[in-house]
Amino acid sequence: MRAEGWAQFMASAASLSAEPAGTRAGLVLHLEPDGSEALYGYNGAVWQCLDGARIPASDEWARWVAEFDFTAATPAVRYSIDGEALHLASSGAEWIPLASSGNRSLAGVSFDGIGGAGDFEALYYVYESEDEETLFSVRATDVTETSANVVVSVTSLAPGGAGLSLSYTADGGAAQSAGSLAVESTGTYTFPLVGLAPDTAYTATVTATDTATGVLHTETVSFVTPLVAEPPAATLALVSASFTSATFSVTLSDLGAGSDSASVAWTLSTGAGAGIDSGTIAFANAQTVEVPLTNLAAGTAFTVTAIATGSNGEVSAPVTLAFSTQAYTAPILGDCSIAVDSTTRATVTVALDNLGAGAESVTVAVAISASGGSVAAPPSVYFTAPGTQTLSLTDLAPGTTYTVSLTPPASTGLVGDPATLSFSTPPLLPPAGTIAIDGSPSFT
Repeated sequence: MRAEGWAQFMASAASLSAEPAGTRAGLVLHLEPDGSEALYGYNGAVWQCLDGARIPASDEWARWVAEFDFTAATPAVRYSIDGEALHLASSGAEWIPLASSGNRSLAGVSFDGIGGAGDFEALYYVYESEDEETLFSVRATDVTETSANVVVSVTSLAPGGAGLSLSYTADGGAAQSAGSLAVESTGTYTFPLVGLAPDTAYTATVTATDTATGVLHTETVSFVTPLVAEPPAATLALVSASFTSATFSVTLSDLGAGSDSASVAWTLSTGAGAGIDSGTIAFANAQTVEVPLTNLAAGTAFTVTAIATGSNGEVSAPVTLAFSTQAYTAPILGDCSIAVDSTTRATVTVALDNLGAGAESVTVAVAISASGGSVAAPPSVYFTAPGTQTLSLTDLAPGTTYTVSLTPPASTGLVGDPATLSFSTPPLLPPAGTIAIDGSPSFT
């Protein structure tokens, strides 16, 4: 802040001439807190304010210029202001500027005697004030999803201090007050902001009001709160399950707030908890991926456990899927029977009602035994579908009882319940004939 003008010297040269050399006289301008000016003069004993007695503040300094009126020849007089000599070069009115002599509020005039010519009439002042206005900078720190600190660094402060107030505005919203505080010295001051919305742009406005003058100073800072990081959302579903294989799906419905990619790690375990397979699926967007499983045990309970991890580092809670592979079942024989064709032949009818779940074929083993001992096994009967087949037994012995056993093993390794059939071949009878009168037989 700057002020300048003329100030009348309080004593004329004539009145000072009677004083001893080195006597100090002068005046000073002081800028009041409200911006007005007050003059102080020194009468050789005390400083007096033209508007009332007071001592000038120590945080201003004045730069002074002296003017002299020469009515005759250059006087043999030397003047000085705050210790800096004024050198007069010629007669007539002359301006003599002086540089500032530091942080001083009182400017005095010393003289070493006065000649008969010339009067020291007036001083011209230029006033400048240190720390004349409030200066500060603003920054946002410690920004989280729901809070932030607005830090105000006050580097210069107007006389009398200032008051700081803060308001902030969300993008598209109304301004909200965050409080105010009084500042009496330079330094750092912090306004905490809480209850902010995630992923939102804010502008904070700090206003400093000089206590003495009411002058306003404003600075702003903008910041954006981050997203609330969330884990990806994954679900599992069973697509299909057979005897030794299965397919499940992984659906990622959301990558998670703050993530641009995700991965799902899965583990397959048996009902007993033993891990038997695992894998990881990478996702660049929300989608469904199917995962095939092979070489599983039939009729077994399994569990798939999956955990999703986002690129933001957030990890989901485990999700699980329980399923069982289909169980094999044994083949089932139908009504089997044996028809005796002659004393040496018979026909076995083998009926198969069911191959058994998971079986591709059934080979019915046939075993035969006779009452008189074992018999060579006839060939097996091969089925790829339910139905009946016949098997001829030949070279049988007349009048003999036989037992036939049918055992149906399936291609799955499971064996169905066996069936046992018995039959007897008829005995061999003599041929029909006549008896002669003489008693000898006659065969025809």
